[in-house]
Amino acid sequence: MKKSVSHVPALARGLKILEWMAGREEPATLTHIAQGMSLGVPEVQRPLACLVETGYLRHLSSGAYILSGRLFAVANHHPPQLRLRRAAEPALLEFARNTGQSIHLSIPDGDAALMILDIPGEGLVRLSLQPGARFAPKDTLSGAILAAGGALPTPADLRLPKGLREAVRAKKPFHRQSQHVVGVVDLGLLLQDSDDRILGVLTASIVTPKSGAVNLPSLCNALERTAARLRETQ
Repeated sequence: MKKSVSHVPALARGLKILEWMAGREEPATLTHIAQGMSLGVPEVQRPLACLVETGYLRHLSSGAYILSGRLFAVANHHPPQLRLRRAAEPALLEFARNTGQSIHLSIPDGDAALMILDIPGEGLVRLSLQPGARFAPKDTLSGAILAAGGALPTPADLRLPKGLREAVRAKKPFHRQSQHVVGVVDLGLLLQDSDDRILGVLTASIVTPKSGAVNLPSLCNALERTAARLRETQ
């Protein structure tokens, strides 16, 4: 019988600490981390010290810990993601320059969409999102589009927006009012390569002016051109 891979408790604990910290926006003390992970303080002291020494965590003067940028930097040097980001950046910059609207690229990551590139719009009012953010299907259009395309798991209680599956099957953009910001319309399109493999999702955050004069068909066309340009590079 083939032996299972040896379990390394300290390594497993360190990885779990990183995952737990990644879900927080505020620094956490040693005691808070131990309580949050249902462990004793001695069990997290050494992994924390190692993560600080290797640069994945920062130990603040207040005594609390916070994630450094190292984890994000390592993830962004992953070759497939790096190639996609490099190819996508000029295309997304052109979209933002021509439309004045913000646009971001997200890829499937477990049960959520992981945003790997964000280009703010060039209008007077612009939106900017934090690279590395994760978008659940129930909370964001990016996640919902990936779920509708089969790139993310769809829980039984997930209700996708009406017409979204049909838009994804037809390879057309889909829009809806933002669930998080008043006056913003989210416009998304599943991104696929020439063999129809799912690469990710392009989502534009459209700021609606008081006049309400948003040319949605023109923005849909611009998003489709951006996706087509990216498809040719993959």
